[in-house]
This record gives sequence, C-alpha cells and structure tokens, in this order.
Amino acid sequence: MKSLLTLATIAAVAASGAAQIARPVAVNDETVTKAIAGAVKYLYSIANNEGHWDPTGGAPDLTLGRGKPSSTDRRWGGKTALVLYALATASQQNDARFKKALEWLMAQEMVGTYSVSLRLQLIHQLTRPETYRRIMQRDAKWILSGARPMTNGGVKWDYLPPPGGNANRSCDFSAANYAVLALWAAGDERFEVPAKLWLALEKTYALGQNADGGWSYYPKNPKRRESPQHRATTGSMTTAGIASLYLIIDRTYARTGRLGAFRRSDAYAAIGRGLKWMADHFSPANNTGRPRWFETYYFYNCERVGAAGGMKFFGTHDWFRGIARTLLSRQRPNGSIPYTTGSSYGGAMIDTAFALLFLTKGSAPIIFNKLQHGGDWDNHLRDLAGLTDWLARQSERPANWQVVNLKVAPEELTDSRILYVAGLEALSFTAEEKAKLKRYVDLGGTLVFHPDGGRLAFHQSVRKLLAEFWPTLELSNVDLRTHPIGKIYVPLSPRVRLQQLATPTRVLAFVVYGNPASAWERRQHHSAKFFFDLGAALHYYVNDRAALRDMPTKLTYFAEPFNREPPVPVRAVTLARIAHGDDRHRWDPEPAAMELLARKLAIRRRVNCRVKDVTPAALEAAKVKVAHLTGVGALALSAKEWDAIDAWLKAGGTLIVDQAGGPPEGKDGEFDASFRKLIAARYGEDALGILVGHPALAGLGKVGHRNVMGVRRKALAPRLESLKIVGRDAVIYSRYDITCGLLGNPNPLVSGLDGDGAHEVFTRLLLTAAGVELN
Repeated sequence: MKSLLTLATIAAVAASGAAQIARPVAVNDETVTKAIAGAVKYLYSIANNEGHWDPTGGAPDLTLGRGKPSSTDRRWGGKTALVLYALATASQQNDARFKKALEWLMAQEMVGTYSVSLRLQLIHQLTRPETYRRIMQRDAKWILSGARPMTNGGVKWDYLPPPGGNANRSCDFSAANYAVLALWAAGDERFEVPAKLWLALEKTYALGQNADGGWSYYPKNPKRRESPQHRATTGSMTTAGIASLYLIIDRTYARTGRLGAFRRSDAYAAIGRGLKWMADHFSPANNTGRPRWFETYYFYNCERVGAAGGMKFFGTHDWFRGIARTLLSRQRPNGSIPYTTGSSYGGAMIDTAFALLFLTKGSAPIIFNKLQHGGDWDNHLRDLAGLTDWLARQSERPANWQVVNLKVAPEELTDSRILYVAGLEALSFTAEEKAKLKRYVDLGGTLVFHPDGGRLAFHQSVRKLLAEFWPTLELSNVDLRTHPIGKIYVPLSPRVRLQQLATPTRVLAFVVYGNPASAWERRQHHSAKFFFDLGAALHYYVNDRAALRDMPTKLTYFAEPFNREPPVPVRAVTLARIAHGDDRHRWDPEPAAMELLARKLAIRRRVNCRVKDVTPAALEAAKVKVAHLTGVGALALSAKEWDAIDAWLKAGGTLIVDQAGGPPEGKDGEFDASFRKLIAARYGEDALGILVGHPALAGLGKVGHRNVMGVRRKALAPRLESLKIVGRDAVIYSRYDITCGLLGNPNPLVSGLDGDGAHEVFTRLLLTAAGVELN
C-alpha cells in the first residue's frame, strides 16, 4: 500500500471550479491574523442580551436552535456551542464574555446529534475539560444511545433524539460525521467507547464510499429513492468521510501498538481513494459537487483533513492558501464572513464561526514536519497527530504537523524548526537529498531522529549520515540534569533518553530513544506523560521557549528571504570573514548567517554584499574596508597574525568582533577573556571602551536581545565597545552574540541580539564602515 501522501499527489491537476474572488487579497501572517481578530469581534458583537447566540424567544428558529429549550428540541444550544468552539480555538477562553456564555451553555439540557456533538467538541477544546466531566459523560452516553445498527454491519445516526429517527432511512454521513467527532472527543477525555462501534463505523464509511472515491450525503441504497443532490459526491461529505476515518484509525489500529497495523485496514484504503478524489476535484471557493451548499462547513472539513493527515496539498492544491484567500476576500468591515449558503443554513453567524475555525486551526504554527522518505517513514501514522493535539490543548492555541518530502527545495521545509525522521530500516538518501537535509539544518532547522522500536539498522544509518554531514562532531548523550532541554518545559523524566549532535553554539540533531511515537499515537496522556513532556520540550527548545500564541502562522518560513528574488542592486560592499584556528565550527558557527545577511541587504537596501573568507595574513591583499571576526572558546591568534590585522586596521580598516553564542550564564566566556587579554597586551589595559556617538547607531534606540541578564527577551541599547586607533573606532566589539543572531535562529544556548536586532546593528556598522550611506 502506498503512503497516503503519495496517493494524494499522483493525480493530475483538475479544474477547480473556483468562483470569481470578490476582491484580491494577500494571504500572509498579517492578513490572516487580522481576519481572525475581526471574526472574533463580530461574533461577540452579535451575542444576544443574555450573552449567548441561541434564540431567546419569538418565532421558531429552524437553523441551529429554535424557541426555548425542551426535551425534544434537537438543535437547542447548537449555535452557542459552535460559536464558543470557534472562539475557544482563537484563544478566547479567558474572556469574560466567553465564560458567561459557557456557563449558560453548560446549564442547558441539550439533545440532537449536531448540538450535543458541538458541545462535546467544545469541552474537549477547553483547557480544563475535567471541569465539565459530568456533562461530557452524559452527552457522550446520549450520542452512543443514538447509534442504529445496519444490516450490512455498519451503524448510523439520525438528527432526532433517541428513540426517534427514521429506522428505514439510509446512513446520513453528515450526522455520522458529527457522531464520530463527538465520540472521538469524549474518548480523548477517557470516556469508553466500545471498540466494536469504531469497527462498525469503519465498515459504514468503507461500504458507503462511492465508486469515484468520494462520499455523498446518503450512500447508495436501491430500496430508497433519494434526490440526485443527496446521491452526488460532494466535497463536504468527502472531506467529512476522510477526516472521520482518520479518527476511526486513531481509536482502532493506532491503539494496538503494532507498527504499520493500519496499512491493511479498510479505513486506510478508503482514505487513499478519498484523497485521490480531493486531488482531482478540490475547489477553494465552492463545495464541489453541490455549489452554494454548506460551503463553510466544507472549508472547515478541508482543514480537518489537512490537519489530520498532515497534508499541505491536496494533489497540487495548497488547500489553506486557496480557501483562506476566498474567505478573506469575503470578509466585511464588521468582521463577518458571510457566504452564499441559503437562509436555512444560519447565515453570517454560522458562516463566520466555521470560517474562524478554518482560519485559526488551519493557520496554526507547524510544530513538526515529518519526513516522507523512501523507507518505512509512517510506521506510526498518527504519532505527531496525537502529540500536536495534546500540545495545542496545553497551550490554548491550535498546532499543526505536516508531512513533507525532499522533492522540494530545502527552503520549502522551513515552515517548521523541526524535521522529524522515523523508521525501522536503514535510511537511504541520494546525494541531492542529503544536500537538502544539511542545507535545512544550515538554514536554522533541527533534525529529530526516532528509531521506531529501537531498531539498530535505523540508528546505525543515522550515525553514518550525521558523520558524513559533520565529520568533526560526534553524537553524545544528553544529561537532562544540566542540558537546557531537561527543564525548558517541565523537568524531564529520567526515563527519557536523548542523544545530540551539536556545535559549540547549537544542537543540529537529536536522536530520541524509547518508544515515544507509540505513546503519542496511542494518546497515552497519563501513563506515558513523560513522552508528551519530551515532545513539548523539543518544541520549546528549538523555538527558545516561544509559546504557541507568540509564534507566527504556518504561512511564515524562517528562510523566507531565500524564497524571494532580490531586486537589482544599486550599491555594493565586500565583507571579509577572518578564518582562524583548526576548527571551522569555532569561527564559522552558523554557515548560512552571512549568506542570510547578504540576502536581506539585497532585498531591503538593494546592496550587493560579497562575503569572502580570508586569513589574517590575506587581509591586506583582499583590499576590503570591513572585516568580521567571531569565535567560540579561547581566541588563539599568533603575534604574526595579529600584526597583519593591526597593519590593516592602521591602514583604515574596520574590524567588527563578537563572541559567538555570547557569554555563558553567569560567566564572561573564554573568547571574551582571551580577546580582552590580547587587546590589553598590544594596546593597553584601558584600550577598550564603551562605544559612544558612533554615526551608525544614530537614532537606533533599543533593539531586541535574548537570554541577556537572565531575561529571555528584552529590548536594550546595543552593548558595544570600541578600540580607537588615531581617534577612529577601528575595532567594534560585542561580548554578546551577533553572529548566531544574524541567522535568526531562536536558540536557548545563545545570549545576545535577536534576529532583527543583530541584522540592524551589523548592517549599520558594515555599511557605515564601508562608506555606504544609510537609507
């Protein structure tokens, strides 16, 4: 069986049938964040006088609530449950208005598959779902009681409360979808759903799948005559079917603990056929198969499929960007996102709630990218799905994971700081694929390897691969008592075992042992919580403790400047980088840092910056005005080498120096001590002084620093020193890191300027020293 991603990408591109976009909009972190804020504001603004969104009286409302609550009102509370679910995903749980509406909703006696399902999904989304455990148990039992066995071995639900419903009606895949969502959410809160029910649901979806690979509102039933519209394959029902099958796999094959158990299942095969249909028929503007019918529900289901399967594309379609562009183009000044769905659907409120769910969940940060490689990369199909879902709930903001491959440029992998590589058998990559992996790390990414089941062949291939990439570095055991990762989230259990491959300033790769993937996939939040803590620690480590709410959306690439074509330069500078010692990692700790500096200079200032590596002896011959010297550990320049630097300085050169990685906590650092000693010996004890009044820093003010004086993030004036020669600032020195900051990698091992601060300070110093006017 081919992987799901392969099945999803083999289809040719089909016409999308997209409707004309109302107005062109850019889809980026800024516009999506603004749209989310507008939708939140709108939903709060239309709450009724009691603070919720269900009718308070008057004419019956037949959409998602009517009249007043009663034991037979199948939709009472549904509107409020949906809106609160959307607001909860948008980090609104602490808002007083949210709390008031939540209190009202939890006091209601609710029936009806849709309404009760939405309340269960809301409870599951809450930070403290255990507060409403009694309600959750009651609602889940109600949903269970509505299951109706079918003669083919499947199971169905109807809208009406049990024992209502039409016993002769075919399975309604819309109601079944909501039942699956409800039971999955309750199961994640330790409500026991019978295993045979999940297997019956699997059969229902497998037998009800149409020949073209999609699903319709009703499955084929020769004994009943339904309207053609209800028999047609639609995007909304196909995405609902695929997403439901992923959840069914969560509760069946993923729980066995057997590697790859899902591959022979009917659910997996049906998902593959469904994804093939989506690759061929995806539309970012209409519910394919039935346009102008429940479109925002279809959009939300697209997000659920993408998130559940970790898919960035349906075939060649970027589903999030396409649909987000549609929704943003329809948003009105009051924040609502109405769509043409018919008055019976619920209007702008329901559309906006589903749109908000799509935008908040779909744009959530990518915590992990999982590499689809030539081997058995998906033995645990649902490992990262389980981990990211847990992490999102701890953080009160959605999180995503994604499947990627090495067919794309390495810059395309940089929407996540972690590239997770798992398998049983030995890894095998082509030379081109190896180059892409190493480039990803050079750009600021971190590799995380996991030998499924502790398989030795995989582990040995990882050691071989890392040795090929970085022959002077070795894998070493991580001491959780002293390493930052051991306490960056919570103190990690001694049962966690990690190895790392690291330079003096950054971890390039981790190898994770034990069986965390199985625990994540089986959602063993309690019995194996230490493995979930490990997953969170990996995230917080590579992002330097950044909370999910502070992270950019999935639309942001940390290597974004490399994805843009710079304008034609109008000026040029040359920067010499001084090579010294035998260990390149100590004088060039971030190989892509200067490359990124040059790319940003080209984009932002139209300056062509040429960087060349030179030895001290070659400085004069290089004919450069500016040079950069950095290092980790003691600086060991011979007298002859410093003589060459001194002669170049006295001839008018400017040397920018920084201690790569900055000072260790509570210490000055070896590089700092050795550099000061060298300067004092040659120029005198008081030669270095605070840099004051330099023209490059005029009007700069404070810039971002990280991990300085015990504070993770802080705005400070640049902390620079200067060595004057003939009244000129010939050497400008920072004991805090600038070099690693130029790469913009959020590294907890680094103390110094952050990405923006490092670029601004270094750029000003470089251009001023080179005689290029700042603009």
